[in-house]
Amino acid sequence: MKSSLRNFVLFQISWFACAIGIGNDIPALSYLVVGSVIVIHLYLSNYRQRDALYLLMVGILGTLVDSALGWFGILSFSNQWFCPPWLTGLWMALASTMHYSLSWLNRRLLLSSIFGAIGGPASYYAGMKFGALQLGSNTLYCLFILAFIWSLIVPFMVQLAFPWNPVSRAR
Repeated sequence: MKSSLRNFVLFQISWFACAIGIGNDIPALSYLVVGSVIVIHLYLSNYRQRDALYLLMVGILGTLVDSALGWFGILSFSNQWFCPPWLTGLWMALASTMHYSLSWLNRRLLLSSIFGAIGGPASYYAGMKFGALQLGSNTLYCLFILAFIWSLIVPFMVQLAFPWNPVSRAR
């Protein structure tokens, strides 16, 4: 329980550091904090190799997803063509929660889908309010697209995190 709470708090710190740092044009804060959170996570992990590989896979997945969302005008990152590194780091910080503070999503396909459909768009919307990114011109449409995508991404991340546990029906 203690490590799950620490994991949750570290992720929240990284999210706020990215939102505040990028939103206030202090990118070094974002990079320093999210990088530190990832290093701390790996240092404290009993499964460093597994966690490092998983964080890397989710970081690549997130970079591709957010870059595609940028190319289609759903997201905008201060005139950048590709997903910025701070957002890749944030995806990796999110991945650090799957085996720990979000492990309760394992074997719960429906619940993880609902969690993603709500949490994903809410995170982007809050990031927009902090000034870290922009949503396309029709915010509601963009949020619906994000909800759909995240309703698929979170269950995929759960399956990727727990490949030896086939997903059963949500309880």
